[in-house]
Amino acid sequence: MLSGACLVVLLGACSGGPGGENPAADGTGQDGRRPSPPATALHIPTSPAPTADVSPHPYVGMWVTADGHIRQMLLPNGRYDEARGERESAYTGSYRITGTRIEYDDDTGFSADGTFDGDILHHGGYLFYREGSDAHREARADGAIAPIRFEGDPTAIGGVRHHNEYCWVRQLESGKVVRCYTLLDMVAGGELIDRIELP
Repeated sequence: MLSGACLVVLLGACSGGPGGENPAADGTGQDGRRPSPPATALHIPTSPAPTADVSPHPYVGMWVTADGHIRQMLLPNGRYDEARGERESAYTGSYRITGTRIEYDDDTGFSADGTFDGDILHHGGYLFYREGSDAHREARADGAIAPIRFEGDPTAIGGVRHHNEYCWVRQLESGKVVRCYTLLDMVAGGELIDRIELP
């Protein structure tokens, strides 16, 4: 360990120019070069560059056909993963979105494209829906059979009241009922007929 006096002498010797001469007043040496900063220069830590808050593209996410057979995940990193039925990752590759147009480059070498229309994606002759969107719910309902079971106490001919169990079977298209079948408990219906007095 150096004493304070030795350190001062050492620093003084280092500060002189070649041959023990003092440096010029402007800080340059005899040859016009500025001396390098000492190796023990103060290090000022810099904070890391702030990361930009980059939101994912609005079309990133899961897109599905109405029957759920084809499921296409658009990942935030520009990759897609498409499942078909029981085949997970049936197709994988990269995609690019420009405006409402999407272009696919599949890992197997083929390319395809599609167009977004809100929560609907037109691609390869199929309609894909953003999973969970209103468009998806409506598409799933199209052609679906929606049974409704309920009980009631109607009044029949002649004022005879009775209790029965009913089931309406409705078929939906574009969010509207296009066909409806009504089923009822025929045993209870037969008992009602037996109680009605015919004229």
